[in-house]
Amino acid sequence: MDTQEFYIRQASDNEARGPYNLEQLISLSECGSVTSDTLFYDASSENWTPICENADLKKIIFSKKNERSNNGVHNVSLGSYAIIAMLAISAAAEIAPSVALIKSHTPSKLIQHRLIIVAALDLLMALFIYLGAVKIYPLIRVRALCGMGLFGIIFFLQARYGLMLAAIGGSIGLYLTTVFVTPKLARMSYATGLIGLGCVAWHYISS
Repeated sequence: MDTQEFYIRQASDNEARGPYNLEQLISLSECGSVTSDTLFYDASSENWTPICENADLKKIIFSKKNERSNNGVHNVSLGSYAIIAMLAISAAAEIAPSVALIKSHTPSKLIQHRLIIVAALDLLMALFIYLGAVKIYPLIRVRALCGMGLFGIIFFLQARYGLMLAAIGGSIGLYLTTVFVTPKLARMSYATGLIGLGCVAWHYISS
């Protein structure tokens, strides 16, 4: 169970949150975002089940005697790793066209290149995810939609339709990684995001 990923939602929610690992669920319980009535997706039964109905999970999350096994080192789930990788790859694609300016050490000119600012935001969000700040998932979804529009339009105007599809697919993969509930679909979103954004990054880095 230590490496298991969980998707959760409240009974009144229409959208799931996740994936979270146990460490993140414990952190969310400490700040009141997860309660015993919170629903989690039980892959074995393919149903949403209240945490209170799973004795083992309830004990791990809510036991006052629970001690954090990583002693302050954040245990990042597979889904979080995928998001971090996608954001890092995206940042590489955004930084690549401005490598010469970076080497010239002219901050005033760098600021004029807006993709540098987007890259900095991507890296900042990746850092937050690594630190367990899972509440920024809605912000990542907005980032994915903006990236899909921005790079989609850029490559469309350049008549680079293959790269346009890669950028759109990568952004959709990033978005869906924060949404999908079933592990199979979640892993498909990981692959879509990493391959799509990887193709865009490779184009910029190799050109």
